[in-house]
Amino acid sequence: ASDVYKRQGYIDAVAAAERTGDAPENIRRRHQIGANGNPIFDGMYSRSATACGGGMLGAQILMNNETDRVYAPGGGQHHARSDLASGFCFFNEPVLSILTMLECGAERVFYLDLDAHHGNGTEQIFYASNDVLFVSFHQHPWFPGTGDCLRSGTEAGLGYNYNIAMPTWSNNESYIRGFNEIVIPLAEKFQPQLILVSLGYDAHWMDHSSVLGLST
Repeated sequence: ASDVYKRQGYIDAVAAAERTGDAPENIRRRHQIGANGNPIFDGMYSRSATACGGGMLGAQILMNNETDRVYAPGGGQHHARSDLASGFCFFNEPVLSILTMLECGAERVFYLDLDAHHGNGTEQIFYASNDVLFVSFHQHPWFPGTGDCLRSGTEAGLGYNYNIAMPTWSNNESYIRGFNEIVIPLAEKFQPQLILVSLGYDAHWMDHSSVLGLST
């Protein structure tokens, strides 16, 4: 449940860092707030919380059959853990959105991650679950150092986790081939009720946070 995933002490620590512009050393060490590429900045809590709220509301709207698609431009923070900031991500919107879908009655959710970086925080939560089909296209090896293609899930989730390691300068044709040969067959077999897509822009050839070759 999303309430179980949330850690109030961590949430309070992120809010306090935004409010004060700083974090005590023990908080930095424990939660990586203001450390290891997770800077303290104005809006770090409010923007992240709003993105998560938008994703969770979108999940509820979908489950209520009020629409057949939702666009949440602030979402996609896929590195964060329940009590650990990572990769500029403080709260994991995809996890909270998917958990909301499951809480509202969904039994099969397909999560497709097209960010240039592996969605390690999202993978961790659903690694042992067969309710969520996790597919990630990402540059590898690259930050955060996870996403090995041999990691395929465990327990009930064995066979529900797919890491597609993309070589340097993989282009549109490479991704289209991956969709045709991997994504579509997996989706046809899994028959998801809902599909959540994380569309990071950093796989674009002009984005220097990766060395991939997608174009618009």
